[in-house]
This record gives sequence, C-alpha cells and structure tokens, in this order.
Amino acid sequence: MACIKVIAIVCIFFQFVEINCVKKPDDISDEMYCLGCEATIKELDFMLRRKPTRGMGETVSRALMKLCEKNNFDKYDLDSKKVLKVCQHIKEEDAVEAILITDL
Repeated sequence: MACIKVIAIVCIFFQFVEINCVKKPDDISDEMYCLGCEATIKELDFMLRRKPTRGMGETVSRALMKLCEKNNFDKYDLDSKKVLKVCQHIKEEDAVEAILITDL
C-alpha cells in the first residue's frame, strides 16, 4: 500500500511542478519525459520496497543517491541517456526527498 502512495504522491507532485514551476529539459519530448518519469518512479518504488535497515529518512536518501545510475534503466527499451536526464531532472527538485520521508 505504501508503494502505491509513493507513486501517487510523486506523480501528483511532478504534475503540479511541471505546470507551475519547473520547466522540463527542452531536448526531451513530452512523451520521453513521461516514459522517463515512469521508469524513474518504478525504480524508486522498487528501492523503497526493500525492508529498511535504518530509518525511513536514511532509506529514502540512499535510494535517491543510487536512483539515477545507468544500470537501473538498462532493462527499459528507452534511450538511456534521455532517461538518465529525466531522472536527474526529477532528483534536482529538493522537495522530493522531503515529500517521500514525511509521507511514507
């Protein structure tokens, strides 16, 4: 249940941010941005499903540090350079970590 909550929170957050604040990279199409975001959220969800060995704050911080590694996205049939760029763009938003820590 927590994983569904994570995905919903992050998706709603990025819809709001994309509309109101943060501009997506110009060289990434809307479709590629959505696909890259989806892959990023799936990987983050996978990382957060593991049983935390420490507090949730540290678990989230560690997952975000490892999130945008190329090997996480090798299984997707997408342009890995663009997916990594989307992943980095998502991670640049400071509020993501705070939202995940407080809402899990």
